[in-house]
Amino acid sequence: MLLLLPVFFATDIIEAQRAITGTVTDQAGDRMFGANIFAPLSQLGTTTDVDGNFLLEVPDDETLLVISFTGFETQEVDISNTNVVAVQMAQGELLGELVITAAGIERQRKDLGYSISTIKSEEFTVARETNIVNALAGKTSGVQITNQSGNLGGSSKILIRGINSLSGNNNPLWVVDGVPVFDSNISTGSRISGGFDIGNRAQDINPDDIESISILKGAAAAALYGSRAANGAIIVTTKRGKAGNNANITFNSTMRFDNPLRLPDFQNSYAQGGRGKFEVENSQNGWGPFIQGQEVVDFRGETTNLEAFPNNVADFYETGATIINNLALSGGNEYNDYRLSLTALNQTGIFPGSELDRYTASFNSGMKFAQNISSRFGLNFVRTTSAGRVAQGANDPNVLTSIINGLPRNIDVATLDF
Repeated sequence: MLLLLPVFFATDIIEAQRAITGTVTDQAGDRMFGANIFAPLSQLGTTTDVDGNFLLEVPDDETLLVISFTGFETQEVDISNTNVVAVQMAQGELLGELVITAAGIERQRKDLGYSISTIKSEEFTVARETNIVNALAGKTSGVQITNQSGNLGGSSKILIRGINSLSGNNNPLWVVDGVPVFDSNISTGSRISGGFDIGNRAQDINPDDIESISILKGAAAAALYGSRAANGAIIVTTKRGKAGNNANITFNSTMRFDNPLRLPDFQNSYAQGGRGKFEVENSQNGWGPFIQGQEVVDFRGETTNLEAFPNNVADFYETGATIINNLALSGGNEYNDYRLSLTALNQTGIFPGSELDRYTASFNSGMKFAQNISSRFGLNFVRTTSAGRVAQGANDPNVLTSIINGLPRNIDVATLDF
């Protein structure tokens, strides 16, 4: 019997290596512990020991070492003709975050003696809201946002670090480019008999025009703006033209659709009427006969078979749509800058006939006359129109409570004229 055995050959390829040694010090000559040593070609690396020394084996064709340390400038060392290096690290430039405080003054965050949160413009334009207050929800700690109603253009409540007064005003002070904005919730009618919520004035601030928002928390903010900022202050800085741009045109567009999230549960076994009898003039829901397809004369005077329409309330609502378009033109140079912005917000609600249109035009321009002399001019125009706002409250003016949610189960919404 011939026995065949497989024979395997193994070949090791050994690449020529060389050892690189060195020392890393700072500008004072002190040895640096923990400096990073990296060879980009071979992707090998190490760190310095407590004496600032290092040893790194690299391939012969490695020609560069990158040395880095937090707070120091990164150094690149040529090792193509040497195996021993001595590196002195230079102090890097320490960067701090600038924040806007009172009257547009820029200060380092670390120099402030009170809490402040800053939100950049990207946070507002990713998913644009019709009310800038709603866009602040979940962006920073200690800030609570509550929608007052589901109406188009309805007001939103903002609290910073909770309620400070049981009977007074708890709204923070809004300041746009140094100008205070009155942000009260405006409504009409009675809280009991029903009123119309036409929104708070902070919603007139266009998210597309915002560069940043700084939220000053606590009583320390009152030292900057007085007693009106006792509940905190929200400082809005708008966008400006950038130096070096002759003309920069930007266009943003957003489209969103809305539907009711949840509706009440309704019974679908009994028709309108009373005492178990079908009565056209009695629209009380659920007190009529058991629905079995019997013939009845409906409110139109037509003979029809009695049946339930489980989705008659859901069919009342429409699909809401929100379209926001913004066109901006900006530019500037070393001595002046400008920015012109036009925004159109067109919204239809889930209630038939409800709509909101808001058109915003803003212009911002500045000029530098000398090293310490400059001026800035800003103009904002906002025009808002709305229709079909639903009354709030639980009494007769609220069409949802008195008519829609009480609609008999045997009535098809398609037969009604809204």
